[in-house]
Amino acid sequence: MKMKITSIPPELPCCELTAQRRRNLLMVAKEALRNAVQHAHATREAVRQRAHRRCEYCRFPEHVSNLPFHVEHIVASIHRPDNSLLNPAWACPRCNLKKGLNLSTIDDQTGQQVHLFNPRTMVWHNHFAVGNGCIEGITPCGRGTVRLLDMNAENRVAHRRKLIEQGTGQPVDAR
Repeated sequence: MKMKITSIPPELPCCELTAQRRRNLLMVAKEALRNAVQHAHATREAVRQRAHRRCEYCRFPEHVSNLPFHVEHIVASIHRPDNSLLNPAWACPRCNLKKGLNLSTIDDQTGQQVHLFNPRTMVWHNHFAVGNGCIEGITPCGRGTVRLLDMNAENRVAHRRKLIEQGTGQPVDAR
C-alpha cells in the first residue's frame, strides 16, 4: 500500500494556516499513514499465520501460488464494518474473487439457501473432505461453498493431486 502525502490543500475552509502549521499537519498525516500501514501489515501477518499459510476455504498452500494471497473479509464491510481479527480470512485469489460479497449460496442437493463456510466459526473437516484431489462438500454449507467457489475446477484438482502426491497438499486441520 503506497500512498504519498506531499501537501495539504491550501484552501481549507474557515481557516488560514501558517506555513509552520501546514508542516505540522503534514507531519501528523504522514505519521498516521505510517501507523495505518504498519497496522495493516501486522494484521495481514497475523491472519496469514493463523491460517498456516493456506487458503482457509480450499486449503491451497500459499507457497505454490504465483499470486499473492488476500486478507478476505468473511463478512464484507458493505454488510457490517468489522476490523477485528475475527472477520478476516486468508484466501487464495481464486476463492476470494469467487466469494466476492456473498454470505450464502444454494445447496444443489436440497435447493435450500445455505450460509457459506465461515473459517472463524466452523471447522473445515466437518464440512469438507478431500478425495482424489477433489474437495467434497459433506454438508449443505460445504456443498454450496464448493460449488460457489468452484473449488474443483479442472486445473485446481490436477494441481491438488500433484501436491498430495508430493505430500504437501493435505488440508491442515485448523479452524
